[in-house]
Amino acid sequence: MMLSLQMLYVALGAGANLMSWAHRLRTGRTLTPVDPRGGLLTMSLYAACAALRHYQVPGANAALVAMLFLIAYGGVYRHLRGNANEYASAASRWSAIAINSFGVLVTTATLAT
Repeated sequence: MMLSLQMLYVALGAGANLMSWAHRLRTGRTLTPVDPRGGLLTMSLYAACAALRHYQVPGANAALVAMLFLIAYGGVYRHLRGNANEYASAASRWSAIAINSFGVLVTTATLAT
């Protein structure tokens, strides 16, 4: 169950970054101040950490804790504190906050089990 929720977070995050990349190709501006390539890399790393934990690989919990701090700071805090003018719209800003808040909750719940 938790792996499914983690993969849902990855899908949402990757989807948002792909939309941002497509928006940049059309308009020259991303939806958020995050480089979509970096966001996709982060989602890939998160998926790898989630899979490693699922298969009980030693050190996977530590890697997932590191990812938790990364998404809490970079995905939630930085978007909350960011300049609204750096976003294509309020919706793009708040969707980034919502997606990453979901990631923080799912990761915390996963680590608690």
